Amino acid sequence: MSNFIVINLCEYMDVKLLLNRKLVKELERAKKLRELFEENDNFKLVLPDFQRALEWKVEDQKKLLASILVSLPIGSLLILSGNKDAFAAKKLCYPTETVHPTEECLYLLDGQQRISSLKSIFSNFYIDKTQWKNHFDKIYSDLRYRWFVRVKPNNDEDDVFGWKNLHFLGLKTFEPTQIQSLIETKRIYKTKDQEWYNPGYSPVDQNNQILGESATRNHIAKLSAQEGLVPLYTVYSPGSLGALLHETVLIKIASSRVENLKDKIADGELNITDVLGFLESDVANIVDEDTLTELWSSLGAKWAQSVLSALNQVIEEEIPVIVLPSNEVNRAVSIFESINRGGTPLDTYDLIVARSARDGSLSGSLTDRIVQILESPIELQPALDLNVPASWNSNNFGTLQEHSITKVIKEQYLNLLSIFSYTDYGDIVNIKLDLIKRNKILDLTFNQINNNTAVTIQSLNRAFAFLQIRCGVLNIDLLPYKLMILPLAYCLRDDNIWNKTSNLNKLEYWYWTSLFGGAYRASQNNQCIEDIKELYAWLNSGVNQFAKIYNKILKDPGYSDLDTLLMNNESIPLAISRGILQYTLSRQPTDFIPNNLLQLKLVSWDIASNRTHVYKGEKVCIKLEDHHICPLGNYTKIDESSNALRKQKDHKLNSPLNRTYISHIANRLIRDKSPLNYLAYVETLGLYGHCIPTPFIQRYSLAPNETEAEFHIRILTERYNILLRDIILELDLLSV
Repeated sequence: MSNFIVINLCEYMDVKLLLNRKLVKELERAKKLRELFEENDNFKLVLPDFQRALEWKVEDQKKLLASILVSLPIGSLLILSGNKDAFAAKKLCYPTETVHPTEECLYLLDGQQRISSLKSIFSNFYIDKTQWKNHFDKIYSDLRYRWFVRVKPNNDEDDVFGWKNLHFLGLKTFEPTQIQSLIETKRIYKTKDQEWYNPGYSPVDQNNQILGESATRNHIAKLSAQEGLVPLYTVYSPGSLGALLHETVLIKIASSRVENLKDKIADGELNITDVLGFLESDVANIVDEDTLTELWSSLGAKWAQSVLSALNQVIEEEIPVIVLPSNEVNRAVSIFESINRGGTPLDTYDLIVARSARDGSLSGSLTDRIVQILESPIELQPALDLNVPASWNSNNFGTLQEHSITKVIKEQYLNLLSIFSYTDYGDIVNIKLDLIKRNKILDLTFNQINNNTAVTIQSLNRAFAFLQIRCGVLNIDLLPYKLMILPLAYCLRDDNIWNKTSNLNKLEYWYWTSLFGGAYRASQNNQCIEDIKELYAWLNSGVNQFAKIYNKILKDPGYSDLDTLLMNNESIPLAISRGILQYTLSRQPTDFIPNNLLQLKLVSWDIASNRTHVYKGEKVCIKLEDHHICPLGNYTKIDESSNALRKQKDHKLNSPLNRTYISHIANRLIRDKSPLNYLAYVETLGLYGHCIPTPFIQRYSLAPNETEAEFHIRILTERYNILLRDIILELDLLSV
């Protein structure tokens, strides 16, 4: 069978952990690198469209080439057999060139970096000189090089190619590091076609007439030989007739070196036996000129032929292979991850993107369509907040980074897409855990993917807006539990839920109750599926099932209870630390800036969208900073106190009970104050929304006969009680 997966023998035992021994033994095959190139040329071996861009730089490619030249393993290739309709395909070495593979084809799942590098090293992409600039524009930038091996060593280099006496014994005895310095590249530039290695180079004769093809090759070979450089880009030249460039160069180098050796022998610098002795042991006694001429000719020819054979043999090396049928793409993913622990794992999202491309009637890739939706503003309703802007853009939530979809968004898109694709909306009985597992997602058809993507992204967008506006989450990376997106997005698909304040209040009740009550501490996948069902049912005149964790809010042992928040345990969960900060921000608290300077409430969506405020006559964008409410008292400045606290990771004042968000402007105003003056300064502010005990100076000053340790526990406990009180009061209002 021709369908196969290439696997590295060095990691053979790793694969046996995944596949049973009998199966592996039955499926072992071998392929030559040349065959892989040929199958790629014939569009039998193709790159699935989900593959990422080429990332290897020249140094990476050079290390690869050095390894393969000395016959060392070069890593694993993973190939999945299939048919032309399984995935959209693109051309190896070209980032945007699509191809139409043969009816039965092979998809290169892992190995793009290596095969692309080797194909560009050993191939000539610019055979048609009239079109070379067109190919130049389309090919990856890091492949725009000509590759050579320099056979003449420098003084500090090993004589790998036996150039000194034209005695070449092969490359397999050398280490990659010994040959790496002899590998040279020359960058191709569109505007420098006067360089002899440039694809557009067109030398002229004495009459200023452009040389013909053969004369040009001979001219280039002469210039290449003068530098001692043997070109590699003609090693793989299918269908070529006559001597290839690298062969011609080797002959010229050999001829030149023979003449040089003759001169050295004549000058007494070398002994003729050391040079020709391996051809004729009695050469020192030969006086017949014809015999000597024949020996010199044989020396040059043998050397050139030996080096030529070694270079040509590189693409004839056999690579062990294993066949994997097209219906085992999930197994291919697992094998990939097993044999490439240090590499980039296969991405389920990329597989889905490739599958969606089977529908040729849609313009642009699935990713392009998703990005377009994410970059488009959505309309906001007063139901979210009376002061919200008319529209909101999820870019402000960190869904895209330089127009690329972030990993979190891809994952939750796939989960929600699967749920929407396999169930009718509202049919919560059939929403099962397996719908968000990889195997089920990979079974999606291209019609399911394309038909449900728009509504999936719209639902996610609404969830993101809700999280930022109602829950104080500035961006997706700060969300305590990423799977909490799914219940929100599922419910917010419904316009009646999205546009109704009472429904949004219930969603917020669910969010804070689940977060502070520890619902997502464990079994998050199961929890989010159950929450989708129970939350949707509650919003549609059902029972509030979340009241059962109401009594665990800020009381879950080891997670959110007072003992944990007082840092009596090993650590405070990051979800709670973030949750407390975000809860206070959701209350739109007043900033620590006197009213006569800037009347400012900290509003999450304003901060995320970089809205400007006028401060001292200048427009500024507010940035939030995590502030310690109570400073260490034994420092002269607040900034010194804060720096000291951050260094003492286990100090109780690093608890989230002692932290709140303030603006960077307020932080600058506070920075140089002494702890005592800081207390007086903050006392003059409203402190609204921060859940800070008041009166501030009284509560945050050391009481008579109170130790510092007792003081720290007291102020943290007081803030805990206020937080708990305010959260409970708010939840009671939200659940009505």
